Formats: sequence, C-alpha cells, structure tokens
Amino acid sequence: MTAIDFFQSIGATRDAGDRREKMKNGNLPAASEDYLNFGADYFDNPDLGIGYGGYHYDGRYGDAASEICRHYNLQPGSRVLEIGCAKGFLLYEFHRLGLAVTGLDISDYAVGHAHPEVQRYLCLGDTSLLPFPDGQFDLVLAKEILPHVRSDQLHLALAECARVSRGGIYFVIQAGRGDGDLEEMAAWDPTHQVLRTEAWWRSALADMPVRPDVIFKHLF
Repeated sequence: MTAIDFFQSIGATRDAGDRREKMKNGNLPAASEDYLNFGADYFDNPDLGIGYGGYHYDGRYGDAASEICRHYNLQPGSRVLEIGCAKGFLLYEFHRLGLAVTGLDISDYAVGHAHPEVQRYLCLGDTSLLPFPDGQFDLVLAKEILPHVRSDQLHLALAECARVSRGGIYFVIQAGRGDGDLEEMAAWDPTHQVLRTEAWWRSALADMPVRPDVIFKHLF
C-alpha cells in the first residue's frame, strides 16, 4: 500500500481553521433533502457552504491526470474507471490524453450535468455492485468517495474495485487523526457515512485482494 498524492499541487484545499470558524459561528445552513441525495443543492447551490457551491471545471486536474498516467503506465486506449466521478472533470483530462474512460456516480444530477466531452461515458450506479466484467480496467480510482459509502456496503465496494481492476487501484480517502476530527467531519458534511481514522482505513484496505495505493486527506 503506497501513499501517493497526485493532487497535492492543486491549491483548492480549504484551511481547517476556516471550516472550524464556519461551524463555530453557525454558518453551516441545514442540509436539504436534495443536498443529502447529492442533487443540485449538493453540487451547485452557493448558499450551502458545506457542498461545492457551484461545481464548474477550471482545468485543475490536467497535471494530476498526466502524473497518474505516468505512474501507472497508462497509454492511449488504456481503460480507466472513476467511481464517484461526479461531473466527470478528472475523466475529461484522461479523455484528452486518449484513454478509454468510464465513470460511475450515484447522483443523477451530476451525471445529467456532466462535462459534455465525457457525459456519454458516465453512468448511474452503486459502488457495491459495479456493472462491469472482471478485470475490465487498467486503473480504478475513487477520489474522496469511500467515506460516503454506506458502512454495511463498504466491504462490498472494496471487493468490487478489486474485481474489475486488472491493474492499479488508487484511493483518496478523507480520514481523521482521532475522535475529535471525526466529530468535526460529521458536523461539516452529513453525507459522510464512514468516518474513521487512518489506522482503521489501513486495516480495512489490507484485506483487499489487490492492495491499493492511497492518500489520506484531513479536513481538520
């Protein structure tokens, strides 16, 4: 299990102090049902600061996509699956590099408002039952998605990632350093289902038949 951060050059991470200040001042609006179901409120409502507040692409993933291709030796025609692809912005960069891209997301809103260059390659689906044959992809990646999977389905989701990959697996996982972090994460975004420490996640990932590369992201 190798720790690699392909996204460290992207200066979009909000400071933990800013998040704490928002919570302290009561500046987190109550999440709507649409937000909790990953609809327009989650992605594009600027009044809900716990979400994206307007999820539009600014080109930030170009360098990361190139680095990922180099690391995993992906060539034009290589197959990449992104689980939890949202509007397909990262997949767009892989597509520009000539890769055969596939995206899966639980949000019909995100898929319906995806980047026009890759929308036809995206589908609705459940991480615990991927609609793809064994060994279909040269790389399977999930960026900040696993904590949103239902806890009773997490082991199935991990097994499915291993099943459909014939090459690498790469995860970016939001994790806590301790109980205090986990409480703040729960308050910050109620769509999280599995809030655990790095140590817990390492143990869970160690049981996978294919060891993923992983980087842990700390919100607090």
